Amino acid sequence: MATYRPATMEELRSLQGVGYHLSSKYGRTFLTAIEYYIKSVA
Repeated sequence: MATYRPATMEELRSLQGVGYHLSSKYGRTFLTAIEYYIKSVA
């Protein structure tokens, strides 16, 4: 996920292995963590 750096739920769902159920349950948490990661390496 850090490689593709999705910023929206749609982008997250487009990743292989991430479907509606996973993104609905954990999507916001993943997106927040990815956003934090991007800011920390910039």
